[in-house]
Amino acid sequence: MVNRLEQAADLIRATGLDSLRIGIDSYHMNIEETDPAAAILAHADLIGHAQVSDSNRFQPGAGHLDWPAWLGALHTIGYDGYLAAECRLTGEPLEAVRSIPAFLRGSGA
Repeated sequence: MVNRLEQAADLIRATGLDSLRIGIDSYHMNIEETDPAAAILAHADLIGHAQVSDSNRFQPGAGHLDWPAWLGALHTIGYDGYLAAECRLTGEPLEAVRSIPAFLRGSGA
């Protein structure tokens, strides 16, 4: 089982394949990582995709995840890929979906 970025990085490095990358997930990192932002910084060279949901698996902004730290770490490493929303929605669905880009931009994306 691979739960933390360090484990994923070790596994990728053990394969010796330059084509493998880590898909990070804010919800799971909030559970498994002691410091999600530090984990992003430590394994920047292997991050290839990012999924976002808040600490309660609802849309970003509906929980208590430290978005400025998480998104700030992605900004620091120069991540320019997509942020894929993999979340449930709370509130009116259309409004909830529309809130995501503005919330992430306001939090550092």
